[in-house]
Amino acid sequence: MTPPLCELVAGSVAIVAALALVAEGVSRLVQGVGMRAGLKPATLIAIRDAVRVLWILIAVVGVAYYTNLASALAVVGNTELLNGPLVNHTATERLTAQFGL
Repeated sequence: MTPPLCELVAGSVAIVAALALVAEGVSRLVQGVGMRAGLKPATLIAIRDAVRVLWILIAVVGVAYYTNLASALAVVGNTELLNGPLVNHTATERLTAQFGL
């Protein structure tokens, strides 16, 4: 049974807010240390952007798992691909005849 919508929204907001706060703290810490170490401003901006992309990615994955969207995604296995649309039937027939399989 899935939780009510308001609980899902509140939990998702809490996940995003917590990750944003942690990422902002890490970003400020890295920028402070980087400035003291004499890094170029462009390097600090690149680090800040990388931290931002990373926390957004983690937040999206966290919300997907929290709301059970991740379990709804289809996982395609080898057995599902065995005779699926990706099989090259002409190559199968040609290789079978060539190698006598």
